[in-house]
Amino acid sequence: MNRGFRYFLVFCVALGIAGLGAAYTVGWDFASFALDSSRREAPVQVLRLERIASSIDFSGYQREWLQPMGDLIESHSGIPVSMVTTRHLVRGQIRERWDVLAVEQFSSGQNLIDLLTSPPYRELRQSIEYRQRSSALYILEDHIDFTWRGKEVLFFLAFGDSGPTSSIELLESVLRKFKGQELWRSGLTVLRDQDTPDWQLVISFGFPDDEYMLEWINDTEQLTNTTIANTLVKRLAIVVTDLVDSDEILVLD
Repeated sequence: MNRGFRYFLVFCVALGIAGLGAAYTVGWDFASFALDSSRREAPVQVLRLERIASSIDFSGYQREWLQPMGDLIESHSGIPVSMVTTRHLVRGQIRERWDVLAVEQFSSGQNLIDLLTSPPYRELRQSIEYRQRSSALYILEDHIDFTWRGKEVLFFLAFGDSGPTSSIELLESVLRKFKGQELWRSGLTVLRDQDTPDWQLVISFGFPDDEYMLEWINDTEQLTNTTIANTLVKRLAIVVTDLVDSDEILVLD
């Protein structure tokens, strides 16, 4: 057997073992990401969605999970970009009322792989599991150059193969009436989701101020169009976010 070919086989076997290790650690969705060389080499942004157990206060969660997780991210050439929390669930199920929505950026997919398969990360996740009701990790397919400024409206859509065009048009038509403006959007690819891993798109809208946002939330046409849009997709969640350390309260009529 040709020596070069033997080396190639050894490389393929090693890559396969690495992929199986990733699958065992964080699931097959992540394994497919880890085995894609173009993914491993390119910069990547991820979105974390987490719900905290009702018996856990946020300060304790921050101390025991968010802060050490931030240190791990930075030790793997990652940057915690921004973090917000849900202030109001406009549409969706209670499981979509995420306590933490965080974006992190890595200089390469390999750095993300190294983090999620590292012993310190696995140990940290095991220590925090009982404090989480659920957690999910998604790739942001479209690189976003942003910092969450506070109250934004995030639309999460799962639409299968049909496409989200008509549902988005319905939602946007009412947003424009209240001076809502799209801030950013990105396709989503699941790496891990303990609930139903099918979110495919997230879109962020902002308003000039809280008054416009509250008027939009309570608007009859918005409620009607959102109900119709919900029938045109597999799943739809609409959340109003705010900075985690904000003391402001969103008062609904």
